[in-house]
Amino acid sequence: YLGNYPDRPFFWAAYAHAMGNSSGNFKEYWDFVRAERQVQGGFIWDWMDQGLVQKDENGQEFWAYGGDFEPAGMHNDANFVLNGLINPDRTPHPGLFEVKKVYQDLHFSKVGKGEFELYNEKFFTDSSDSNIGWRLIEDGVVVKTGDVNVVADAQSKVKFSLKKQLSKLTKDKEYFVNFYATAKGQHPLVKEGHLLASEQILLQKGTPVPFSTNDSGKVSVDQKADSTVVSAGDALLTFDKAGYLSSYMVNETELIKEALKFNLWRAPTDNDFGGGPNALVYRAQLYKTATNNQQGQGVKLISSTANYAVLEQVVLLEEAESTVTYQYTINGQGELKIDVQFDFSGNPNEEVNIPGQVVKKWQKKPMKFSEIPRIGTNFQMPVSFDQVSYYGRGPHENYWDRKTSAFVGIYQGEVKDMAFDYIRPQENGNRSDLRWATLTNKDGLGLKISGNVFDFSTHHQPQSDFDPGTEKAQRHHTDIVKQDLVNVNVDFKQTGVGGDNSWGASAWKKYQLKPQDYKYSFTLTPIDEAPSYKTEQTIKIGTHNKL
Repeated sequence: YLGNYPDRPFFWAAYAHAMGNSSGNFKEYWDFVRAERQVQGGFIWDWMDQGLVQKDENGQEFWAYGGDFEPAGMHNDANFVLNGLINPDRTPHPGLFEVKKVYQDLHFSKVGKGEFELYNEKFFTDSSDSNIGWRLIEDGVVVKTGDVNVVADAQSKVKFSLKKQLSKLTKDKEYFVNFYATAKGQHPLVKEGHLLASEQILLQKGTPVPFSTNDSGKVSVDQKADSTVVSAGDALLTFDKAGYLSSYMVNETELIKEALKFNLWRAPTDNDFGGGPNALVYRAQLYKTATNNQQGQGVKLISSTANYAVLEQVVLLEEAESTVTYQYTINGQGELKIDVQFDFSGNPNEEVNIPGQVVKKWQKKPMKFSEIPRIGTNFQMPVSFDQVSYYGRGPHENYWDRKTSAFVGIYQGEVKDMAFDYIRPQENGNRSDLRWATLTNKDGLGLKISGNVFDFSTHHQPQSDFDPGTEKAQRHHTDIVKQDLVNVNVDFKQTGVGGDNSWGASAWKKYQLKPQDYKYSFTLTPIDEAPSYKTEQTIKIGTHNKL
């Protein structure tokens, strides 16, 4: 179209469908807008979820939608009116943070060592109506701050230097510089100090602390007929007959409620339900079945000394034609390093017939093995371990294809703050690119999870509570009640949430977990004191309503 009418402006009447947990690949839309002279942008479908307040039998308010008003059997569009960037009360969805970030008019980039550039994308006004500040972030903590005293003319770039301010970076530590442009004086629509633009730029990668097998502390392994028990310092780890870690006792306090198990599934999003018989919720069902039917083959001792032990568990995922190998290394401090190897042996090009689907002559048959919704490990802790801190992207929910607005930092709060209550319950609450996370009780006792960048989520409900099955159910966030547990996902990654539409489009290919081999690792470390940081340096998890 653009090639046929090179002199005509173009904008989408509707694009970037925002239904439920969506708004993925939004940055890519605007990479296209900014690369094509004719393209002006478009109208996101939609601005606001169109729900109405009702009360359930307990008097609790919820947002009602299609099906909540009509008599049974009457036609309705279910939750298709819930396709906005904000709730009916105007509180934002996490996706709105991404829209704001991508839409910003001021852009910061690194052009040399300590040298940066400000580009003002506005057509008619310079950047003098903004105050610009910077923060140097060292391993998630603000260590320096300052101002940028330059003005960029409309449609112009200006360079500035922070060489002196950023000259001394400590070896092995991770550094980012964050830029913030805020409203100077009174703007037409926002108050003074309102955030107008922001950017995070990596200056130096950190060096993860290696897992040590030379620590003091004794390790012993007792292999029984129905379990394997490892004593390591103050910790006692029990692997059940199938080889799953079912107990992690530290100073006689149990840290595990449900065993660590491999997971290929997520509760379907509205986009996962889109597309009728060819929807991901159908195409990917074998991964859910394989997860639920996984068969641990026991655990065996690979090697040991007085200071460490290495055990191995193989898990069969029959329906996914795959196996997972868990290698557990336990040192004398009771730390547990978990190396995960996912081996896919199926044929990724195998076609399949889906019941009820009519394939036209010009259409390709769907593949037996779709993209994998998630690759990770799931376990549960007792409900008292509800204090959470993490060093990764936040503070709001973010995913592989929707995370440019979520800066790497240290965020603290409670497990309940990690969730986002979409009106129709679905997958929610993920955080990307974590370096570490802690889950502790109010006394500071708990677990630290660390690794070389992983995804993380935690709820007071198991994943199954958010999953209605292969058909959408007439449910609301009030149906998802707090359970006596802390559910934890430590993931290699999730397939992106997508954002093109909710009636057939998948996540973009570059954001899909293809059926193939994967490996990753993470470490569980018992801790007796939760990390604490100055409140002005640490943002509370779940600040969804502050743009």
